[in-house]
Amino acid sequence: MKQFIAFTKKEILEQIRSGKLFIILLIFIVVGIMNPAITKLTPWIMDLLSDQLKQTGMALPAVSVDAMTSWAQFYKNMPMAFIVFMIFFSGTFIVEFQHKTLINMITKGMVRYKIICAKMLVIAVLWTVGFWICYGITYGYNAYLWDNTIVNNLLCSAGMYWLCCVWIISVIPLASALFNSLGACLLMEAAAVFVPYLLQMIPKLSQYMPTHLMDSVNLLINATTPNDYLWAIIISIGLIIINMVVSIIVFNKKEL
Repeated sequence: MKQFIAFTKKEILEQIRSGKLFIILLIFIVVGIMNPAITKLTPWIMDLLSDQLKQTGMALPAVSVDAMTSWAQFYKNMPMAFIVFMIFFSGTFIVEFQHKTLINMITKGMVRYKIICAKMLVIAVLWTVGFWICYGITYGYNAYLWDNTIVNNLLCSAGMYWLCCVWIISVIPLASALFNSLGACLLMEAAAVFVPYLLQMIPKLSQYMPTHLMDSVNLLINATTPNDYLWAIIISIGLIIINMVVSIIVFNKKEL
């Protein structure tokens, strides 16, 4: 346990020293502010466009916005923030392999599975902190500017989206254990999302795909219920466990 805690502390310090921690937090803070800001500015922008289009004989309908509009913006902006996050942390293992910094630790008695678990824990915690900071900022502004009570299943919907992204993050150690190239890791992570997304288009398979959790935005308008995502939740958790176990098995056999 001491090895695990020590390595976890090392990982956290690395993220701080490299500046990644502050950059990621800044990105999520900016996105959290952008969601209500864009929503608030939309009617003003539409008014400007409407004035310009009147000269051509065209007219735009009046636009009204509320908390639901802002939360819809939250789910539109979050994928971009997550992609940036994945690009930042997909190379976490690769850098260690290329610089052979893990060899000294392992020769001194560091158990390999603790390296995988510690790195995954740090990445997952950073994602969790960033995601819920973004959520909290958006929630606070929406409560101040409009009324969050008009939105249904808000926390449940966000939690499902968060879980889906944790599943994608769990592919990082697996891809890193299999490949020594950042490009190959990114391709595997993209494929891990793309394949279930394609399978989700088959109606009978849709409810079983982890990517189905990204559709949890439909909970906000009661178009779906939390029970509709039960299988996707169970399978996502199962895949996270499988990814971690396979990562450890492959990493234990990997030459450093």
